[in-house]
Amino acid sequence: MFIDECGTSTNMARMYGRAPRGERCRAAVPHGHWKTTTFVGALRLSVRLQ
Repeated sequence: MFIDECGTSTNMARMYGRAPRGERCRAAVPHGHWKTTTFVGALRLSVRLQ
């Protein structure tokens, strides 16, 4: 059995971005209300050997 875990958090926001020439790059970023999500996945390989 193989188990893998990974996670992400909303406070991992980019500080830089791209915008068309002459325009400012703007986006909403959560401040103080961060949420964390964890993912767990499992894979089982069942093989019958004869």
